[in-house]
Amino acid sequence: MKRVSIVCGILFTAAILSACETDVNTEYAYIRLDRANCSFTAEGNSPVEVAVSATGKWSVEPSASWVKVEDVSDTSVTITVDDNDLTDERNAVLTFSMGNVEETLAINQLAKQSGEYIYRFPLEFDLGAVMSPEGKYVGGRIPVLNDDESWTHQVVIIDVDADERHIVAEVPGSLFGLEKPYCITDTGVFFLMNNAGGTVAYDLDGNYFIPEIPDDYKIAASVQAVSSDGTIWAGYAQDDVLAVGGLYRPLKWVDGVPEILPVPEKNFRDSVWVGGVMARGMSADGTIIYGTSWCNNDFGMCYWDKNGEFHWVGEDKREISQITTDYGYGEVTENIVNGMTCTAELTNISPNGKWIAGTWRKETHPGGGAECAAFFDTENEKTYIFEDLAGGSTCTNDGIGFANGGFMSNSGTVVDIESGVVLGSIKDWVYENYGLTVGPGCITYMTADKQKFLSFLLVDVVATQKTAHWYVAPDVRDAK
Repeated sequence: MKRVSIVCGILFTAAILSACETDVNTEYAYIRLDRANCSFTAEGNSPVEVAVSATGKWSVEPSASWVKVEDVSDTSVTITVDDNDLTDERNAVLTFSMGNVEETLAINQLAKQSGEYIYRFPLEFDLGAVMSPEGKYVGGRIPVLNDDESWTHQVVIIDVDADERHIVAEVPGSLFGLEKPYCITDTGVFFLMNNAGGTVAYDLDGNYFIPEIPDDYKIAASVQAVSSDGTIWAGYAQDDVLAVGGLYRPLKWVDGVPEILPVPEKNFRDSVWVGGVMARGMSADGTIIYGTSWCNNDFGMCYWDKNGEFHWVGEDKREISQITTDYGYGEVTENIVNGMTCTAELTNISPNGKWIAGTWRKETHPGGGAECAAFFDTENEKTYIFEDLAGGSTCTNDGIGFANGGFMSNSGTVVDIESGVVLGSIKDWVYENYGLTVGPGCITYMTADKQKFLSFLLVDVVATQKTAHWYVAPDVRDAK
């Protein structure tokens, strides 16, 4: 009887599924794309392949004639665009259809360039890009999924003046888990994060090395910034595991040899160190280094001057006070700070080291409070606070500051630091000074001559966002 019962149950279930088959397929039919938008420059674009996953046969139709659809297969489509000779950006939509199911892909193409500058947007760098101090190179990495579902990481270095990209290495994921690009020298040495710990550096010939750490240190080094000539690096390593009392220690390398940078006895809140300090960025000549403390979310911003002495950024206005809070298990007295902070940003310093950008925070409790943009003059030890703007992102040698639009924002503002005058939005300022109509983003680095710069933004990819960068440089490709 048990066997009959099971068979009848199977037949009954099959009958239900048969009766509902049409509704189930209709309800769960889908088309999925591997991205939500595609951005193109005005001219010289390479084809872009979009991966498509669907439960049935689909078709695709562009909304504008300048968008072309090629090489359509069951699982992908290749998109090309005509050059844009207009002085305005243009937009279109690709519509993917399958019966009553539709999915759209936004297409954006930038306006025609001024003829004096190039504007490049390497979206294929899935974790963004970095620019060398003098803007000679831009570096990024491209992950490639192999047929056996393993990964290969392409290390790509772009020669900015020649407007040429070179795959200098194709690295098996089994060797290194290359991820976020950290920095690149003007000699073409490119430092990237290794997700197994520390940093790996590649040169233009594809040779690689792993930076040294001080004797007896336990955790691999993370190189975050480099001088233009590549002889000086800045970053950090751990002297031991944090759980057993180790600390992050700021490091400076000269010709590949690490030395430990000095830190004070107390942290940003004038308390005992529990995390340590990380060196983050440096001037183009390597003489001034800035960093962040990393203790209980204080993120206090610090720097080492030309003599190697430690200072807190914004120390002329920094204030420490105490509050007492009842957390339910008794009252706790803690220090809070009004001071300048920074998290993991690597290019907040001007090329000559005079100016440092960051966020001014007035704490109401440890790690929280009102925040705004601030800039610090290391030569005159003076802080400039812009209460109506979000955090500062970088600055130029002559005191032009760039502020981002806030968390998850793709906009920014330009200011004259010393006068306090707001010069306009990033987009308007770039158009006025460079003749380019650029997309969203906030400038995060500008070379000393102000001829090349890098911008950060977040782009939507399916149900998430990824880091991206665009850059601007003089168009010298046809120069004699």
